[in-house]
Amino acid sequence: VEVVEIVADNLVFHGNDLYFSSGSTISKIDVTEQPPTVEVVVTSGLDGPGHMAFKGDVLFIADHGSENGMEVTDVYKIDVTGSGTTPTHVINGPEAVLQGLAFHRGGNDLYFISSSGFNSYRILKIDVSQSSPTPTDVFTSPTYILENIAFDGDDLYISDLDENKVFKIDVTEDSPSTTDVVGILGAYKLIIDGSNLF
Repeated sequence: VEVVEIVADNLVFHGNDLYFSSGSTISKIDVTEQPPTVEVVVTSGLDGPGHMAFKGDVLFIADHGSENGMEVTDVYKIDVTGSGTTPTHVINGPEAVLQGLAFHRGGNDLYFISSSGFNSYRILKIDVSQSSPTPTDVFTSPTYILENIAFDGDDLYISDLDENKVFKIDVTEDSPSTTDVVGILGAYKLIIDGSNLF
């Protein structure tokens, strides 16, 4: 077993390629290579890439930056099969915090967490097939500090750092109710593989 050390923040797989953010760039390695070679995919256009999600060959990125002294988070995208290394802007974040990107059933609806950065956390979605998508409210958290999300069918699993738990909602419901899944301290990342939640 060969261990490769990289400085990385957020990770997402696309086939055998593991994409990761570091500083203001996004790179990838082919995990089947021994040893793998780091290839920089996004070289410019981002300040602080955070959570990422793929739809087909298009990588969507939550980018954290500042504007007029205020924290802002926008969404960008890039086709990883193309030759370009600068992503395209998708939306301005409606609030300071935008994180936890996840697509519903591989469709066009991209779900994410939005917050002013204090105690008002919401789940929003956009239709990425639109040229100028408008965020739509899905769920407003009464007290929770939401950190990350992951889909299993129509169930959206959500990690809550305030109540130290993971709960889920059915996004097909008009007014989704919450169902507690597991109590856990500090669930910063969520990954669903088959019937297993990590």
